[in-house]
Amino acid sequence: MGFFTIILVLQITYEPLFAALVANITAILFAFVVNDKFIFTQQRTSWPSRLMKFL
Repeated sequence: MGFFTIILVLQITYEPLFAALVANITAILFAFVVNDKFIFTQQRTSWPSRLMKFL
């Protein structure tokens, strides 16, 4: 996920630092969603607070 994001953003903006930043943020959010939906079976309450703990 992160690799494809960094390549796409790099080809659009030609800024490697910005591309790496966007790719890392995308990878972190993707990991949170996958863990929340598929890995851990728990109640789906207080989503923003769990995201802050994850970060």
